[in-house]
Amino acid sequence: MFIDSRVPFIRCCIVLGGMVGVFGGSIPRTVADDWTQFGGPNRNFRVTENIPVSLGRIQDWRVPVHGGDDSPIVIGDRVLLSEMDYAKDGTDAHRLTCRQLSDGQLLWSKVFPEQSYITQDISDRYPVRPLASACIAGDCILSVGFGGTVRCVRWTDGELLWSHDLVREFDATPIQYGFASAPWSDGRQMVVACGGQQALLLSFRVADGDLLWKTGSGPASYASLIELDIPGSASSTKHLVYAGGDAVVGVEPETGKLLWQYDYPTTGLTNAVTPIAIAPGKLVVGGQGTSGSRMLNVVSKNETQFEVSEVWKNEKINPFYCNWVYLPDRDIIVGFAGKTLFCMDGQSGMTLWQKRGWTDSNVTVVNDNVYVLRGDGVLARVRIERSGIQVLNAALVTNDRVWSPMVVVDGRYLIRGRTGLSSNALNALPDADTLPEGTAVTSMDAMYGAPNERISELIQRAKAMPSPLTWEDYAMVANDASLQLGQGTYQTVIKALLDRDDKSLAERVARDWHERAPNAIEAWERWTDILELNGDENRLAQERHQRMVEVVFEFEIPSASSIDAELPESKVLVFGNAKALGNWKTDGLVLKPVSDNLVRGTAMIPNGDLQFKLALGSMDQVEVRLDNRSISNRRQRLYGPVVIRGKVAKWKTKP
Repeated sequence: MFIDSRVPFIRCCIVLGGMVGVFGGSIPRTVADDWTQFGGPNRNFRVTENIPVSLGRIQDWRVPVHGGDDSPIVIGDRVLLSEMDYAKDGTDAHRLTCRQLSDGQLLWSKVFPEQSYITQDISDRYPVRPLASACIAGDCILSVGFGGTVRCVRWTDGELLWSHDLVREFDATPIQYGFASAPWSDGRQMVVACGGQQALLLSFRVADGDLLWKTGSGPASYASLIELDIPGSASSTKHLVYAGGDAVVGVEPETGKLLWQYDYPTTGLTNAVTPIAIAPGKLVVGGQGTSGSRMLNVVSKNETQFEVSEVWKNEKINPFYCNWVYLPDRDIIVGFAGKTLFCMDGQSGMTLWQKRGWTDSNVTVVNDNVYVLRGDGVLARVRIERSGIQVLNAALVTNDRVWSPMVVVDGRYLIRGRTGLSSNALNALPDADTLPEGTAVTSMDAMYGAPNERISELIQRAKAMPSPLTWEDYAMVANDASLQLGQGTYQTVIKALLDRDDKSLAERVARDWHERAPNAIEAWERWTDILELNGDENRLAQERHQRMVEVVFEFEIPSASSIDAELPESKVLVFGNAKALGNWKTDGLVLKPVSDNLVRGTAMIPNGDLQFKLALGSMDQVEVRLDNRSISNRRQRLYGPVVIRGKVAKWKTKP
């Protein structure tokens, strides 16, 4: 049996009830400050910590990770994380990794195939990625992948125990940016958000994955499940609460019985912020559908019936994809909305104050300390009162884009960025009474990068005649991870260098781009174009031999019988991010009919991350959903020769 040696034995306790004896094997023991689920020990982003006095016992570390926005999960000396990856056949996959808390050393890593859907928003700007934080139940990790695959794996070695596909088994509707609701568990069962006509919520038995119950219907959201105490309830003292796409519901955890429902004023929108329970029966909700923030009061009408009413509403405060917390001693709610950090009165919902300069902030409360983590990697310890906010400590702690709140355990904080996972001593945050520079960043820019003065200067200097740009100037900007040079910047700089006939520097920049993004087909093709331009035939031949592979596209289409390869408007084309597919700009690969509803074509494409779409004649008639809405780029990581198969639902109608 695992005993945590970090704390006296008296602190060791089972946090998740009902776990002993479920699996018959060794069961890890968690301590009060372990972070075993979304939002921490009590799912409210508040934790009680004994902060070590000595900094020597905390080792700072940072490790690179694959894409993802989930929060790490901590049990004992282990950190568990979900990451985006690719399976051996080049299709999307979900990776689970386990590392040592002390130094970040990898203990095990498992890759599981994860279906993605063209109805989800997949692009370079919004890549498919795991968003849902996992949770620990006994000796199991319970996770939900971005494509809706529910998994139970053993936390000691990552062995898969059971799984379910929400889309294929329960007709769940693939959510736009990926399934993101963190699962809930009491150790006996795992409750997940499904969405669709069959069920809004599903419960599986942790021991074997059997379906225990399903309830409700309607669209899912990105919010996670929480518990709400209900005074005077005979049915259940705790209701399981989920803020779906159209309504907030309360269910009985044991049976899944739908106990109450609050319909949003505006339906059909995807809500991201998880509600917070601030007192028995008192629930604060916010998001797109709620048109601001509202407090709901859930009361027991009799022993089995419940009534939900609105206590207050604040239409000006509309938290969206960041978290919020409740500070009971001051009776205030703190979070991020729009472009400001806000503070609301818990009783009336009145806005007490708003402060700019806190873009995309998530909040974590440690003892009486409030920590605010901005989306651009700045962390601050602050004093928050009803009258205002005071910065006590602050620093830029990671050159990364951060979406999830920090996790605090054993005197350290863990930050999960887009490219790395880092750990630092909590009490090492330097004193400061102001925030570091760079606060004037808009919400989306902080997450996905923004035009920057240094990047703009780099481009202008590359275009200048004669150009003052040097390799050292370029490297200083490219090496700053917080700037995140994109494909457009690289292409613009390289073109500018070629326009002024600086082929040597253009080749060096293109090679550097390729080395920084080895799976980017655009980077490799740009680099090899310049090798050809510079007459480096030997290197070019070597690169093409190692990288080019045969890709066969075979697709079912609405009708192939009327296709005439001689008529441009009737050709089925594949457009994509490779030269053989027109680089999205010129005519793509022509697919020829092989039967009434089947077309096929072959192209030589470099190994790497391929994105493409099919179209009829031109991109004016690109493939769309049956309801005429756009689809995302199709994706495949190429490792070698492959046949890519699929089905076109409908062609876009010409305007």
